[in-house]
Amino acid sequence: MFIPIAERIGLINQITKLIIEKTINQKDEWRKNAIEIMTTINVAGSEIEDNSFRESIQKIIEKNGVNRNNIGIELTERTVLSGGTNFSDVLVDLRSKGYKILIDDFGTGYNSLMTFLEIPFDIIKIDKYFIDGLNKADTKVIVGHIIELVHEIGGTIIAEGVETKE
Repeated sequence: MFIPIAERIGLINQITKLIIEKTINQKDEWRKNAIEIMTTINVAGSEIEDNSFRESIQKIIEKNGVNRNNIGIELTERTVLSGGTNFSDVLVDLRSKGYKILIDDFGTGYNSLMTFLEIPFDIIKIDKYFIDGLNKADTKVIVGHIIELVHEIGGTIIAEGVETKE
């Protein structure tokens, strides 16, 4: 509920910039202690397409000397599918600068195979809905094929909501 309200009243960019600044500062602290881990940041589609937003994030990262290869830009599948005409180009540009692109909530946004062909990504996060349904044969088959497809095209897959050994 919070994010759509922040977008509607025009505060989402300021909130995201603050979160990114705190995240990058924390990564800088970790790096000083020889800790290098991947950190992902959820970003709204409107922010991805905003040049000034991307430039300000770039300045924060360069100021702290953080490795962009350890930063993921995370977008929900719905955001990706509703992006503007240059959305894919922006993601290609971000990847070329070293950022990892993650598609979150995969399987819940009326996805299509077009996503795999037109949207550059590094990591797909399968929604918890599918993980919770792995006890059903059909769901297990679908999840297995998604995993296989993502791996075959060179991506990484993450399952959300894995809470038991099974």
